Amino acid sequence: MLSPSVLGSPAYLMIIFVMIATSMSCQSETSTGGMISAELPPNHSWVEEASFQDEGTVMSIWGAPPSQQWGEAKVWAVGGQPDQGVLWERVDETWRVSPTPDGELLNWIHGRSGHLWIVGNGGRALRKVTQEAEGTGEWEV
Repeated sequence: MLSPSVLGSPAYLMIIFVMIATSMSCQSETSTGGMISAELPPNHSWVEEASFQDEGTVMSIWGAPPSQQWGEAKVWAVGGQPDQGVLWERVDETWRVSPTPDGELLNWIHGRSGHLWIVGNGGRALRKVTQEAEGTGEWEV
């Protein structure tokens, strides 16, 4: 049995969220109102992609396929502590902290066509446009 401190931990809650979201994405409604469920392969199992416990809570994850604006496939995660936001970037199959302007917790990340947007506590909003999308590649606050 898991202790209450583990059950309420941000890492445990994130795992539950990912499992529910994955479960929901494996189902779709048919034209007659029934549900179709996609089965996972028989040897499929969950593995830990990364642990961000030292830096804080993960609040949002977003990724992009390879494209002219991003070059290679990219995945980012945002979160941190209440007084310090953190941006993680997956590079060469490992996660690293990517620099952003100092500020409060980061809550959400999204991107499109070489543009990356992040919002956080206290009205914090960041935007970066890649050089391939005719931007500077620097964070705008």
